[in-house]
Amino acid sequence: MKGFHFHGLLAYIVYLTSLRSAAGSPIYGYDGESKLPSQQCLEVFQQVQAQNQDNGCVPIDKILPVAAQIKLDPANAGPKMTQIADIICQQSPACTPQFLNNFKSNITARCVGDDATNPMVTGSVRLIDNYTPSREMGCLKDPTNGAYCAVEAAEWVIKNHPDPNMQPTKEMCTPCTKGWIEQYDKYSPQYPDLKDDPYLPKLKAVCQSQ
Repeated sequence: MKGFHFHGLLAYIVYLTSLRSAAGSPIYGYDGESKLPSQQCLEVFQQVQAQNQDNGCVPIDKILPVAAQIKLDPANAGPKMTQIADIICQQSPACTPQFLNNFKSNITARCVGDDATNPMVTGSVRLIDNYTPSREMGCLKDPTNGAYCAVEAAEWVIKNHPDPNMQPTKEMCTPCTKGWIEQYDKYSPQYPDLKDDPYLPKLKAVCQSQ
């Protein structure tokens, strides 16, 4: 279960911490260890929440406490990841293209120099660029049990610690995988990052050969 696009949105949200700015605004996309961007850059992220620019589509205030618990006990993260997925997929609206475009423009304009290569900044831009397929893949549910496919995949990775270079097998051709492949076919022509994913085409070939 390799690759950003399998559970990009959920993995990104789990990456959040409970760090907050002096003004009390959440700072997201931060792992608690990497160097933070400059204050000029951080203000772009803080203002999204402080001014409700996202109309609730980035519910960081609800997600941060749950994400902090995941970091404390990753081995038992399943229920908490499901809680986060519910917040994103069921309780919050999708972000509008206008908000995403404005958000990216503000990041590009104010996060310059060293900020432009900061993990928080590059991760945010990548999520914005791939928002629609990432959200749909992250919110896909297993038709056999109603669980989030992304949560099932993340739990499998946490439990099995697979080799990053592992090759797809027929055992991976689950209903979730087939759903992801359908979304890959739907979105890859429009999203270069998804089209260039090295793993999904291999998985698709294995599953279609059954």
